[in-house]
Amino acid sequence: MSDTEKNPAADNAAAAAAELEGVPESMKEGGEGEASQPENSDNRIEALETELAEAQQAVLYAQAETQNVRRRLEKDAQDARAYAATGFARDMLSVMDNMNRALEAIPSEVKDEEKWKGLIGGIE
Repeated sequence: MSDTEKNPAADNAAAAAAELEGVPESMKEGGEGEASQPENSDNRIEALETELAEAQQAVLYAQAETQNVRRRLEKDAQDARAYAATGFARDMLSVMDNMNRALEAIPSEVKDEEKWKGLIGGIE
């Protein structure tokens, strides 16, 4: 053979080796090994199908959990909007009660003075 002639079998082997570069060894066990052990490939297929079913189930659970969290957050936000004024109203009632008690504590002769008329008349 001359330098210009190429060996096709060597080229094919080199091309195959280049394609398999970077592939993990556990995935390189194809070829003759699979043809001689069909039950091994059946077991592997069953294992992969089982793993796929488990992964699909996990995805469904995760989607359901996400939906439940979203519903809870929406309900909490809706409750917060519905009852937001309740806390403010409760605070205002306690202020009003304290104001009324303070006004009741003012002696009647002081209530009759001109400077108290606007305050006492506006609240009562």
